[in-house]
Amino acid sequence: MFSPAVARHLTDVGHDAQHGRDLGLSGRTDDEVLDRATAEDRVVVTENAVDFVALLDAAASAGAVTAPVVLALKRTLPAGAGAMAHELAKRLARWADDHPDPYRHVHWLT
Repeated sequence: MFSPAVARHLTDVGHDAQHGRDLGLSGRTDDEVLDRATAEDRVVVTENAVDFVALLDAAASAGAVTAPVVLALKRTLPAGAGAMAHELAKRLARWADDHPDPYRHVHWLT
């Protein structure tokens, strides 16, 4: 999970970012996080590929529409909270520019 400091940095540089903890989602299931993001027309950014890919596949099989999920692996980002947040913000900005109307499934952040 990315820290609340990363979400704050993303907000500081112009992203509309909120951390799950700040939304009262700590301890909630991934289903609940995805449902909230879908209801608020948000994008989920997470490292949790295993659970979110399974959720998105199940939703798609049922014909349900969900929020897009961007998978961003910390191991592909620089170490240190500041450097990680800066690089993540840069990659998310590029992703958003490339996907102005993203399809409602999984996206890998590169």
